[in-house]
Amino acid sequence: MWKPLATLCLAPFLAPEAGAQNIVNDSTAAVIAYWGPGDTWSHRVQRHISGERTGRTTYRLDFRVADATDSSYVVDCTIAELRAEARWPDDPRQRAVFQRLLTAMDGLRLRFGTDEAGVPLALLNMPEVEEHARQVMHRLLDGAMGPDEHRAMRMALAPVLDPEVMAQDALDDIGHILFPFGVAYITGRAEEVQAETRNPLGGAPFPTQQTFTMTALDTAAATAAMYMHQHIDPKGVDDAIDALIDSSGGAGLQGEARERLRRTIEGIQVEETMEITVDLHGAHTVMLLYTRESTVRGAVTTESRRYDLLR
Repeated sequence: MWKPLATLCLAPFLAPEAGAQNIVNDSTAAVIAYWGPGDTWSHRVQRHISGERTGRTTYRLDFRVADATDSSYVVDCTIAELRAEARWPDDPRQRAVFQRLLTAMDGLRLRFGTDEAGVPLALLNMPEVEEHARQVMHRLLDGAMGPDEHRAMRMALAPVLDPEVMAQDALDDIGHILFPFGVAYITGRAEEVQAETRNPLGGAPFPTQQTFTMTALDTAAATAAMYMHQHIDPKGVDDAIDALIDSSGGAGLQGEARERLRRTIEGIQVEETMEITVDLHGAHTVMLLYTRESTVRGAVTTESRRYDLLR
C-alpha cells in the first residue's frame, strides 16, 4: 500500500557503532538510523494549501521506537495537537461538523516498519487506522437530524474518512521526514532517480524524474543540507495516463472521446521540491520544507509542509 516518495540505492559503507556520526569522510555523508527501543522525538508540522482549497493546519508528530533489531525497526508515529484554520460555515451545526472533520486525524497512531537504515517500508496497524476512522465517523453522524441527513452525511464523509486515504496522508509526512535515510551522499553530486508522485486527479500515481543533491556538509557540527527537485517524467507519462483513464471508468472509451480525456490529463503539471537539514549525530531531520505545485486545467494549487525537530 505504501511506497516511499523515492527509492535510492544505498552506497556501500561500513556502519559505525550506535550513536556514532553518520559521516564517512569530509565530502561524503550517510544518513542511517541508530535508534534503540524507547527512543522518542517529535516534529512540529506547519501545513498550508492555497488555490481552489485554501487552509492551514498545525500539528505535532510524536515518534517512538517500539522495537529494534540488527535488520529492522518498528516505529510508532502519533498525530497530536492538530489545529485547523479555515472559513467556517455560519450555521453552528455545520461548523461543528466541519471543525471535527478537519481535526479527524488528531490522535491517529501509525505503526510502521523500516529496514536497518531507517527507511520506512510498510504500515503495520491498518486495523487500528480503520477503527480510528470508524470512531470519527460515528461522532460526526451523531449530529445528524434524521435518517435522510444521516445517509447524506455518510455518503459525503466516506471519501474523506476512508482509512487508506487517512493512512496515506499521515505516511506522506513520515516519508518526508525520513526521506534522506538509507543513502550515502557526496557533496555537490546530483543523484537522479525514477520515482512516483500522487496524481492530482486520484488513481494511479504519475512517474517522476527526481534530482537529489547534498549541497553542504559540516563535519564539525555533523549536519548536512540537501535539496530535492521532482517533476513528472514525460517519458513514462503516456502509460500512466492510459492506466488512469482505465482505472477511472474510461476503459471502454475509444477514438475522439478517449483523446479528449487524454488531452485534459496531459495538461497536468506537478513540481515538488524539498529543502532539508539533517543532524547526522542522531540521524534526525532537523528541518524540512516540502513544496508541491500542481496545475490542472489551468488551476494552480500550492501545498507546503514545514517540519521542525523539537529539541
